[in-house]
Amino acid sequence: MTKSAGAGLISLGFLIGCAHQAATVSFRVAGGERISFEKVGASFGRAENSRFVITESGLTTYREGGRNYLRWQFGFRVKQPTKLQSVVVEEVSGAQPLLILKDLAPVITGIEWTKRSGLTRVEQGTVPWFFDSGSTLRIFRFSINEADGERSTLYQAALFDKKAKDALRYQMGPETAG
Repeated sequence: MTKSAGAGLISLGFLIGCAHQAATVSFRVAGGERISFEKVGASFGRAENSRFVITESGLTTYREGGRNYLRWQFGFRVKQPTKLQSVVVEEVSGAQPLLILKDLAPVITGIEWTKRSGLTRVEQGTVPWFFDSGSTLRIFRFSINEADGERSTLYQAALFDKKAKDALRYQMGPETAG
């Protein structure tokens, strides 16, 4: 069985266009809390606090044995030297949090932490939103625990519009496994 990483990474660009006005929008997340986000055009700003700034919350494609998979890719930059104890990323757009990844031995390379989730089969039953023709909002909760006992919780919104979903499906191509 041959493994090969997908060619594409669709990630929030966080690009701020000059012609767009910034707006604050809020959404209810799992647990009922209402979280506010800065939005410029179709993009959401980077979540940050005094210690961290989220740099990535996107999807990569992956093919194994002729079958298509997706995996989440996350990253954040540290603003000051620290040692991490754990990082947990949950998708909290729905009524219940969904664990995406749990890193109990996080490593900061330079000033960044990055990690990919496990593989998810691309099927209607596993990722129905991926096949929906409309835009899909995903909200991620980053729970970052430092070795000195400091804890940070950051929420990052990611919008996947029809164009982004079409691009991911195109990059994957049809499955070839029988």
